[in-house]
Amino acid sequence: MTLKTYLAHLETKDLKARTTCFLHKGDKILLGLKKEGIGEGYYVGIGGKQEKGETLKQTVKRELAEEINVTAIKFRLMATLNFYFIQRKEWNQKVHAFICDKWKGEISGSEEIEPQWFKINALPFDKMWEDALFYLPFIVRNKRVEADFLYNSKDKVVDCRSKIYLTN
Repeated sequence: MTLKTYLAHLETKDLKARTTCFLHKGDKILLGLKKEGIGEGYYVGIGGKQEKGETLKQTVKRELAEEINVTAIKFRLMATLNFYFIQRKEWNQKVHAFICDKWKGEISGSEEIEPQWFKINALPFDKMWEDALFYLPFIVRNKRVEADFLYNSKDKVVDCRSKIYLTN
């Protein structure tokens, strides 16, 4: 199945809003090893569901505080990512990906996330969702991305389309 075919047959185009955020320091970014839920065992950005009445920026701040105990000071939207799951329509979501360059507080783990720093040129793509290959190398280098991903029942990307903006 292609993304175009899937979208043509999708009953609702409404996607659940989520955020993900990557702390950036020098030549490193912070990922979190997911301990439970969707993506358990994968390295992911820090984030989650947008609560009713929250702005995206409020969601980023709340999720960073809950999951790694920091307060975001300076952060920016770098990507809008739409995810579609052939066998799990309830997982369909729009994720707004941010880069955070300034925060306060000591980074620590939580029940859901174990944070870890990685060099930008040595990211653990083999232990991440496949889609990360299509956007993360760009946003960490200050390139804006818009993308759509279609996943099969084995959680593998079967189709995608993306736009990468060379200047932010």
